[in-house]
Amino acid sequence: MLNPVTGDLDEDILKTLGIPRERFGKLTQPGTVVGQLTPQVQEFTGLPAIDVIAVAGHDTGSAVAAVPAENEEYAYLSCGTWSLLGIESGKAIITEDSFKENFTNEGGAWGRYRYLKNIMGLWLIQECRRDWIKKTGKDITWNDIVKEAEQAEPFRTIINSDYEEFYGGGDMVRKVQDYCRKVGEPVPETVGQVARAIYESLALKYRWALERLEELAAQRDKAAQTFADIQKNLEEGAYETAAQVKKAISLSYVKNFSVKCHIKNVFNINTLIGSEKNFIVLFEFTEVKSRFFHLNSPICIINSMVTV
Repeated sequence: MLNPVTGDLDEDILKTLGIPRERFGKLTQPGTVVGQLTPQVQEFTGLPAIDVIAVAGHDTGSAVAAVPAENEEYAYLSCGTWSLLGIESGKAIITEDSFKENFTNEGGAWGRYRYLKNIMGLWLIQECRRDWIKKTGKDITWNDIVKEAEQAEPFRTIINSDYEEFYGGGDMVRKVQDYCRKVGEPVPETVGQVARAIYESLALKYRWALERLEELAAQRDKAAQTFADIQKNLEEGAYETAAQVKKAISLSYVKNFSVKCHIKNVFNINTLIGSEKNFIVLFEFTEVKSRFFHLNSPICIINSMVTV
């Protein structure tokens, strides 16, 4: 119900829902001193009457605010059970393409926005490890799994890490294998094959999301400049007809869609796939790339949901 332009609750939405604004408290920006520790908390903690300062709400918001970036041209990857890949933006990025790609704007520190995409994270491998321990009765460590993955064949199996069936817990190894049978990917059998399929598929999804992020952020920046230029030309009488204005807008979009932001140094992809060759080069291989895009295409996602 927050209006990303005004930074306050959206009056139209509240009116539509029939909810009085008075029912909501005052919105507080991160960094605001909201008071001091109460005497009870001071006694319990042994602390003095120090200031209580509002943080960025979610732990990811606070983590992003602490990213030691040297400039604005950076992206972050918060990878845990789920993954969040995004950038910080001074304004919310609200476009049709952003909506279609399911990117979101979350409020951050200092009035900024975390423009990001939610992606499956290490939940897949966590659940597989749980399965392996249960099956073998042994405490299989993360080092064991990584070692097995490093020895497995590169890019043997690729999966859509955001496949719907993977969201639920339990029997994850079987779910991965069943998915591969449905879509025609080589079925992973060993610990190393399963782990490598997951790690590499996540890395591919991160790369795809980063490229889309660059394009969507570029659209925001370039579109703003484009319409500023068109507005200036309108004021100066450069366009004589509405058709000329429409043509200028159309041509600017065609040009600007090919422009990308320079987002650098996101993460060292080699940490995900051991000592293999540079992942950036491997990703460009037509066969690997085409398999990835096929598995993430709407038609493949629909077909994979059909019970065999």
